[in-house]
Amino acid sequence: MSKLSGNVAVIIGSSGGIGEAITNKLSDLKCYKKIYTFNRTKIESSIQYTENFFLDFKDEASIIEASNLFVTRKEKIDLLFICTGILHEPGKIKPEKSWKEINLNSFKDVLMINAIGPALIAKHFIPHFTKDTKSIFAAISAKIGSIEDNRLGGWYSYRSSKAALNMIIKNLSIEASYKRPNIIFTALHPGTVNTSLSKPFQTFIKDKNIFTPKRSAEYLINVLEKLTNEDSGKLFSWDGSQIPF
Repeated sequence: MSKLSGNVAVIIGSSGGIGEAITNKLSDLKCYKKIYTFNRTKIESSIQYTENFFLDFKDEASIIEASNLFVTRKEKIDLLFICTGILHEPGKIKPEKSWKEINLNSFKDVLMINAIGPALIAKHFIPHFTKDTKSIFAAISAKIGSIEDNRLGGWYSYRSSKAALNMIIKNLSIEASYKRPNIIFTALHPGTVNTSLSKPFQTFIKDKNIFTPKRSAEYLINVLEKLTNEDSGKLFSWDGSQIPF
């Protein structure tokens, strides 16, 4: 039986590989009575106990409208998991190998999806979290966003955006410690997962080190189950080990 439990789980970005796998796993575990999923595009899901709604990080009004759902339905959030992320976009965005490749518009787009969007989610969704019991605010980050662990350089916008996300998680945990002490904030590194995000770069990785979305989701949920208040504000890898910021 899962140690996660509550009335409402929220998955931001359930149309992606990891987001869909997380949603499926939570549904299988039956640890939440309702799962709300949010995406830029309307999806039809056969996953039990789920409803899908529109949300776009680039449109704060859509985030406000999405968060107001919990006012209308008089429900409180027990788990919110942001599963979105961007590394590349064909013909538009690619990881920068050199400072010469830094592009203003691409950099802004990556920051918006990987850092600013999650910050706006926190702004509008935290007021709808349950107050009296343990709850979790989690976001997919990346080991490559660790400043201390950076030994190769490159990938300026992606590294910077994930480092920014890690700082946002840390800030949220500090503020919540005296405003919402029952919320645990965490950033999670899912490993290298066989999704569209990692696809162009998988030739450089040994097959045994590439997870299916289902396997990664299982690892991540296992990490969530073990979190305590002392873990709030930290970056964890899929195996539960802490990654330095």
